[in-house]
Amino acid sequence: MDALLLISRGYVVVMAAVGFLFGQIFFATFTFGGTLAGVFGVIAGLLGCIKGNALRNRLVIFACTAATVGVGLDAYHYYKYLDIPGNYYAWVLIGPFVACLALIAMACAWLQVKNG
Repeated sequence: MDALLLISRGYVVVMAAVGFLFGQIFFATFTFGGTLAGVFGVIAGLLGCIKGNALRNRLVIFACTAATVGVGLDAYHYYKYLDIPGNYYAWVLIGPFVACLALIAMACAWLQVKNG
């Protein structure tokens, strides 16, 4: 489980930093949802879960939730304003990003419950 969490954290950090934050700078399309997903994704991936540190685990759970909401807002913005026939919202990369965020949040919640 530790190896899976480490891989998930790495994927979240890379996707948040490169896919959302750098992508906005490179393409010069700034959205609130993309910034939210990028910033909180980096926070969630870098902090991770620590046994016995309740405040940090709660912060990571919040960051995972905020990043997931950011993905939803960014997808809404894309399909509302930037939808081009034949183009898609890179769900092949975003789906695993959301799944890794969910795994990190669930691991932190499990540590919260286990260690009370």
